[in-house]
Amino acid sequence: MPANAPGTKKQSQLTNRFEPAFIRGFTCGTVFIAGSPPIRDRNGKLLGVSAVDFSLSELQQYLDRIKLSKTGQIFALERSGLLVASSTPESPFRKMSGNQEPERLNVLDSQTLVLRTAAKYFYDRFGGFGDIKQQQQLKFSRDGEEYFVEVLLFSDSYG
Repeated sequence: MPANAPGTKKQSQLTNRFEPAFIRGFTCGTVFIAGSPPIRDRNGKLLGVSAVDFSLSELQQYLDRIKLSKTGQIFALERSGLLVASSTPESPFRKMSGNQEPERLNVLDSQTLVLRTAAKYFYDRFGGFGDIKQQQQLKFSRDGEEYFVEVLLFSDSYG
């Protein structure tokens, strides 16, 4: 979008960091992750913003098609612990009563045992998800089950 387009002012007040938002689609039950980082020239002058939207259901379907192993699971979460998507049927949103907006699901509250167990292990080991600074490959045991976990970080030059 050009610098003078509607909605650009709000995005231009952001840092250069890609800060995604979760928005409801036009069709009932659809949710998108949207990002609109500002684009600036070398002097910092706002030129416009770039908008990208991804369907969370399509991301879930994509992750589900990746077959790691018979019991392997994949999940993506924000540094806050909020679930973005996973290879499980579990929604990253909790349904709320009435007309309330759906609430984001913290992975530590997941009903999926593998996700919740792996997330709790990393949360306890690192004191939170935001403190994981590099790729990790770890093996641990819980309740007689062995877990092999790999964490890949997604970030850009701004964080």
